[in-house]
Amino acid sequence: MARAPRRPPPRRDSEPPRRRYVPVLFVAFIAAVLAAGGAALLINIFKRKQEARNPFYRVVDLNDETTDPALWGQNFPLQYNAYLRTVDQQRTRFGGSEAVPRTPHRRTRAPLSPSRASKRTLG
Repeated sequence: MARAPRRPPPRRDSEPPRRRYVPVLFVAFIAAVLAAGGAALLINIFKRKQEARNPFYRVVDLNDETTDPALWGQNFPLQYNAYLRTVDQQRTRFGGSEAVPRTPHRRTRAPLSPSRASKRTLG
C-alpha cells in the first residue's frame, strides 16, 4: 500500500491580511478615544472659564457707592436673606453686649511698649 503524500504544514510567518490590520486599528481606535477625551476636557475648561467671568446674573447695576441692602439683595438673594435674619436683633434678659457699657480700665488695657511710652511722655 502506498502512502498518500503529506501536505507541508502551513507557514506561520505569513499571517492572513486581516490579522495584520488588527493592531493598527486598535491603536487608531485608542488614539481617537484619547483625542475625543482631550477635546471634551478642553471644551469643559473653556466653558468653566466663561462661567467664572460672570459669577452671578446682574439684575441691578451696583457700584461702590450703593449702600441700600435691598438693591444688593436683588443681585444676591441668598446673602440678602441671611442679612435680613441677622439685621433685626431682639433684646434679651441676658443683655449680651449691651449689659455693661464698655469703659477701658487701667488693668484691662495692654501695656505700652517702652518705645511708645517714651514717645508719649515726650510729646
